[in-house]
This record gives sequence, C-alpha cells and structure tokens, in this order.
Amino acid sequence: KRIQAAQEMLQELFSGTPERAFIAERLIAQIVDEKLREEIHKLVTDYYTEQFDESIYAQDISKMSRISKAARKVKSPAGDRVVAAFMAVKYHIVAASKPNEQTALAYSGELKETGFDSEAYFVPTTGIYNVTLGSYPLEEAMAKRNQAIQAEIVTPDAWLSKGEGWKRLTPTN
Repeated sequence: KRIQAAQEMLQELFSGTPERAFIAERLIAQIVDEKLREEIHKLVTDYYTEQFDESIYAQDISKMSRISKAARKVKSPAGDRVVAAFMAVKYHIVAASKPNEQTALAYSGELKETGFDSEAYFVPTTGIYNVTLGSYPLEEAMAKRNQAIQAEIVTPDAWLSKGEGWKRLTPTN
C-alpha cells in the first residue's frame, strides 16, 4: 500500500504546482528507500530550480513568487535546496536598456539621485546597455521593483536578471 501511495503521488512532483510538489516530495520520502529518496530530492530540486530560472527569463514574476513561497512554506529537502539556489544570487532590477554608454551612465546617475544603487552595464551578447536600480536578493529585488513602479520611477517593463556576462560600466568623471 505504501508503494502504491508513493506511485500515486509521483505525478504531483512535476504537476507545475510547487506547493503540492514539495508536499508530495516530503511524503514520498517517508515511504521509499534512501537511494530513491535522494534521487527524488534531486529531480524535484532540478525541476523547480529550472522552472524558477525560466520564470526569470520570461519575467513571470507571479510564477517566481509561487515557487519561492511554496519552497519556503513547505519544509522539504528540495524546497530548501531551491531556496538556497535563488538566495545565493543577487538579481539586477533592470530599469531600462539604452543604445550607448553615455546615455546609460547618464540615466544611472539620475536614478542614483532618487536614492537607488543604480549601475550601468554593457551586455556583449546584445550590444545594449542595461541600467539597473541595483542588485538584491530575490524578495528584496521584487519588492524594490514594485515600489519603483508604484512611485513611477520606472515603467512596469522593469525586469529582473542575473546579469550573466554583463560588464559593469564605470563613470569617467
């Protein structure tokens, strides 16, 4: 009966509903042997870490929030690993993309005057210049982004990025 119960819960692991997945993972872990338990923890961790990364790329703030909240709420090994993975990274809040270094640095300066830790970056893969409000742990980045949108400092197009491959610009004055 225990194995049958575990089999019935397996579909919950990858159903796309993070809270149910982490609950199922925790319950299945109590039924199966050590080797299978570790494999399940790894698969669920990898799946939801990838889902989280995809939501960053797609700028699906709602999905990012659902995964984050579920991973924190349901105490499971995979949930804890997912939280650790996204807490280890600081996320840039991209306020705007500019066509050249001068306009990027000028806009960054304007944002600094409003109290943000703004920086400008060159993105070699696209040839554009991103201007950020700063870099923060996930929840803080989401909150600061929302505050800046509500204060009309940036438009709702402001997005989060890990900033991989970006090169920070330094003002010359």
